[in-house]
Formats: sequence, structure tokens, C-alpha cells
Amino acid sequence: MAERYDALVIGGGPGGSAAASLLARAGKRVLVLEKEHFPRFHIGESLLPYNRRLFKEMGVLSTLEAAGFPKKFGAQFHLGNASKALKLVFRNGCFTRETEAFQVERSIFDDLLLKHSRASGAEVREGGP
Repeated sequence: MAERYDALVIGGGPGGSAAASLLARAGKRVLVLEKEHFPRFHIGESLLPYNRRLFKEMGVLSTLEAAGFPKKFGAQFHLGNASKALKLVFRNGCFTRETEAFQVERSIFDDLLLKHSRASGAEVREGGP
């Protein structure tokens, strides 16, 4: 007899892991299908402060804080020809009250999120055909 799920999530990256965690925490039966085995290499990531509220809602913020990722309090953007630059200080932001963000190593970050999905109640299958 085939198993029944409320949701099927294709891919265990940050978006898939977030969806799976939130659905599982809401009492849904969730299956995550990920073709790779985590941790797997992925280019790094500079996160933004408003992600913290989502991480808190997912129940994974304390895990990410304990992982020791460098904290970011702002960002700078420069055009290649140096004609313009933009400096952002997160505590002065208009769109969030969060004052910091993380600079993460994606292989570790993604693995933590996928493990959290599993701990939240989602069934995770890695290394599919």
C-alpha cells in the first residue's frame, strides 16, 4: 500500500527545507525528495536580516546561532567601475527591525536546515535516482 502525504517537497535546499519544516510543524505529513546527499558543496551565501524572523518561525534560529556563522551588521555594494557605491547599516533599515544577519557556508547551512526539517517531522529521502 502506498504511503500518503499532505505535501511533497522536491529539493532539500533552503526553500524546500523551510517549506517542509513549516508544513511539518503545522501537523502536515511531508515528504522531501533530495537527489544529493547532504552536506553537499554549494557556493556560499550572504543572508539578509529579515531571514531571522523566518528562522525563528521555523524554530531553527537557535541552531543557526549556535553554528558559529559570522554575524553581519551591514553590507556594501560597488559598481565595477567604482562610479557608485551603496552602504547599508542593518540597524538603520526601513524594512526590518533585525540588526544582524549571517554569512553562511552553504554546505553546513543547508545541512542544518534539512536536519531541522527531519527533526520537525518531515520524512526526508536523500540520494534519489
